[in-house]
Amino acid sequence: MQKKASSYISSNSTSIAIIGVDGSGKSTCFKKLFEKLTNKNIAAIGDKVLVKKNNEIFISKLWMSKLKVFLGARVKRIKNRKLYRILKFLELLLRVKLSHKIDRIYTPEFIITDGTPAINIMGWGHYYCPEIYSNELLVEVIGYMTGEKIPRHRKAFFKKHSHELLLINRLRIKFRIPDIVFFLKVSPEIAMERITSRNEELQPHETVEFLNNLQESYIKVCQLLEETKIYYIDTNNKTIETVIDDIVTILAEL
Repeated sequence: MQKKASSYISSNSTSIAIIGVDGSGKSTCFKKLFEKLTNKNIAAIGDKVLVKKNNEIFISKLWMSKLKVFLGARVKRIKNRKLYRILKFLELLLRVKLSHKIDRIYTPEFIITDGTPAINIMGWGHYYCPEIYSNELLVEVIGYMTGEKIPRHRKAFFKKHSHELLLINRLRIKFRIPDIVFFLKVSPEIAMERITSRNEELQPHETVEFLNNLQESYIKVCQLLEETKIYYIDTNNKTIETVIDDIVTILAEL
């Protein structure tokens, strides 16, 4: 039987991640869900970092929040794929540290995230190196990302195949695996239609092939998260409002 990953890091809050490739409606759903969950103390980490406490909504003034917003906005404009990957990786590391800080300072009931660093990084790793990142290795990697120290006999392997993981482990950055994931699935063709309808310049990686393969990589990672509740929502023929209603209904039943 395939071994799965179990978890991880204690927290004051429940972590809810909205996952999906570009064009799935992820970012819009993330914003709408934050608005929809009234009478809850919530933090939201996306393009902006917002906190809702005692029915008051405010922008986080933590320096990490400001740096994350600054870096995130500029990453989207990068044309060079290699530079994009480097800056995106740094932005994801910042999100990890920010999530821990928000959990400790604001003590929200929920932390809602637009994507989640752990799944994003492992999904991209599987996408770029599927012959290396087997299920077994992904489980091993999850352990190292959430606090286990890479043993000496494995360092040469990761030095060759994943400098990023060695850096994460050396800096003792502990990723949090979300408690609940809402995975917004979409056909890559429909995703591309939605992306092009924005009338914005396409990023270099936004192609049908890329979106399809990255979505499959995200699914593979999610299948290994044993203690995470994962809900797959097909967004092909659903409005954002319908998707949000589905999510709120599921949360009410938990």
